Amino acid sequence: MPDNMSPENPNFQIGGVTRLVANEISGQVASGFFQPESKTNTPDIRMQLTGEEEDENAKKDKDEQEYRKRHQYREGQTQLEIISSSTERHQLIDAERTFMNGFEDMSLHPDGSVSEYRLEDAIAVVGNRKADMSYSKQDLLDLGYLKQLQNPQTGKVEERLTFPGFGYTMRIENIEQHKKILTPDGTVHHIEIEEMPIQVYVPGTDEQREALRNDLYQVQSEMTAREDLVKKLRWVWNQTENLEGLVQFYFMGSLTQESMNSLCNAEGRTIPSEQNNGERIGALTRTEGGAEYRKGHEFGDATSVALQCFEIAALSEKPAELEILLKRPGIKFLFKVSDQEVDDLFLEPGQRGGRQLNPTLVKWIGEPWNWDRTIKSLKENVKNENKKGLRGLLTKHGNTLVESSWNDVEDIFEQVERFLGGGNDRKVVRRNSLAQKDARDARYIAWAELRVTAMASDLGGQLYHYPADKYLDRPEGNYVAHEMGGMTSCDRVKVIYPNIFRNIYRYIKTERRSYGPDGSIGKYPDRFTVPYFKSWVGQTERGKRTFQEMRWGYRAGQEVDLLTGKLVNLPEEKAYRLGELPWRSLGPKAYNAAALGPFIAGREKVGIFQNVMRTDFQIHELKDKAFFEKLAQFTGICFNLQTIRDGKLRGVYDGVKPVAPGEKSHDDKVDETVKPGLVRNYKKKFFTAFWDGIRSLPQYREWRAERPDVVDSFNAKYTLWPIERIKYRLGRIGVFTPEEAKNLPSEPLNNKDTNY
Repeated sequence: MPDNMSPENPNFQIGGVTRLVANEISGQVASGFFQPESKTNTPDIRMQLTGEEEDENAKKDKDEQEYRKRHQYREGQTQLEIISSSTERHQLIDAERTFMNGFEDMSLHPDGSVSEYRLEDAIAVVGNRKADMSYSKQDLLDLGYLKQLQNPQTGKVEERLTFPGFGYTMRIENIEQHKKILTPDGTVHHIEIEEMPIQVYVPGTDEQREALRNDLYQVQSEMTAREDLVKKLRWVWNQTENLEGLVQFYFMGSLTQESMNSLCNAEGRTIPSEQNNGERIGALTRTEGGAEYRKGHEFGDATSVALQCFEIAALSEKPAELEILLKRPGIKFLFKVSDQEVDDLFLEPGQRGGRQLNPTLVKWIGEPWNWDRTIKSLKENVKNENKKGLRGLLTKHGNTLVESSWNDVEDIFEQVERFLGGGNDRKVVRRNSLAQKDARDARYIAWAELRVTAMASDLGGQLYHYPADKYLDRPEGNYVAHEMGGMTSCDRVKVIYPNIFRNIYRYIKTERRSYGPDGSIGKYPDRFTVPYFKSWVGQTERGKRTFQEMRWGYRAGQEVDLLTGKLVNLPEEKAYRLGELPWRSLGPKAYNAAALGPFIAGREKVGIFQNVMRTDFQIHELKDKAFFEKLAQFTGICFNLQTIRDGKLRGVYDGVKPVAPGEKSHDDKVDETVKPGLVRNYKKKFFTAFWDGIRSLPQYREWRAERPDVVDSFNAKYTLWPIERIKYRLGRIGVFTPEEAKNLPSEPLNNKDTNY
């Protein structure tokens, strides 16, 4: 990576806007996104500098930072002036977006200059003004904030506000000022009349005040949501290696359901229509694929589409998963296409019945029917398909969440922004300019959501095929690209793909037994947590669905009914944009509560993932009642129906429990008893694997040889062998029955190739 593109460079750019890339933590780039070139053979120039030169360089860096702070702070002041005085909705929206873009630029910068932008003061200005507009004119009169005075010269009744803050707007009026010009002897020679401009604050009508209050509410909600998003993004980057800090996430100011609803339904910047008497219309009107945004919700819809674009790019190295995703109704938020046109992307030419591929789909997605579906290392399949012209603008770099060069990622950013803004429409320059600004902000918000909600960790679990490595004692096989090429999504991928990660740790960690007991390798459940969009649940016409399911919808088809185990025909389910999701049904701490899953799953020392990696257990820990109770509580928080089904509820709530002869019909009501059974079995799999890990520890043999414990209970003494006492504890946490726990195997479980 060139020096000028280094994440440590204060002028590092993302899509034309300076963004923070966190400092390296424990040898990794904390954002995970940017992979510096190997420094093995590169001399450290800093070591060759004299102390004087280092001081001079530090001074230059500080001067540059101070200049940038002052420069951007002045830019923010201009926008704040508009926010504090304008009554035009389109001006308020533009000023707020420009202001927030500057805030993101400043606060996501390595020097941490967030405090210089004083965002809280700006939001307070908006909030105070919104509160002032909640007073009607009659309220102002009753409270004495508005005076109606008669002008003695004209006889007209004039309105004057005693406190200018309650003004709907202000205007400049000229008043006559009489100035007497005297002669040398003191008599009046003549009188000059001058017009002096003064500011007059106008209360406006009740209708005007109410409209402005609503506009300011939208502005305040959007500013608050974007502020919280930036803070959470900074936090995620800085907590890449320290999952214990996730608890801070819970107590942080939350992205509330109200602010998310407002942000995801926000309108775009507008321009006057040349065809309809100057009526203002959205600068963003449609995607380049032809799908249209909702009128008055263009900005929120563009953010929704941008998130979908990133998902398509991430899955472009998993053609089978990409096919499942694209064959869902949500694709029509990006392209105006038929189901058949989407299906044709995955059919051989001879299977298409003479139909030509949709050129717009090919332009953006490519021809996945001809992609190599095998797992290869170093993105060779992507490179070869690009040379053959088989990949589209969104898929040409493969999964940009792993092993990505900065140029690849920046190019995808540009392609997403182009897609959001309507492509290469340069006929109306001013429209394209405003559309580009909204497209840039929408793309950034979508990228931040991808990172903050752990979707990046979910999509970043990319497998590659690696050859055998004698030095690492690693056999040839498929491995997740983390610490062997770079994971961009942060360490939460560990708790989303625990089995894959533990297998990788066997070869990339040099510490002794750092991958955990070998006896439980590959035996744990598929995941310890899921991204937030897969944990939030809303009610639809077809039953409960996660937000991720609702975003893409479903075609009509067959699904396995988990109540009966049989295939059932299920109807089509509509897709929802981000703004159409039932945000208001979530609790005010929904974002924070969703963070508890990854926190509990990965918490340092005592989290679920840490416990499955440990090899230094002491027998007194495992005999302690509190140990298994706490572990059971943690699994209770992390393991739920969404975790088990990877965020998919279709096929769970759609079936009908079979009615036995003589029983009353359930009238299509879903039997909720399916839930505890599935979740409990998932927990059983976890604790069974945990027990296998315990049995594979070298100290386990010593524990079996220990003297039994003598327990005095109800004036009777009981002799309990240590291993049996541990199994007794397992049988009292509500996962195993006492009988199941008692029947767990007791013999040691050690691999022959174990190296302790």
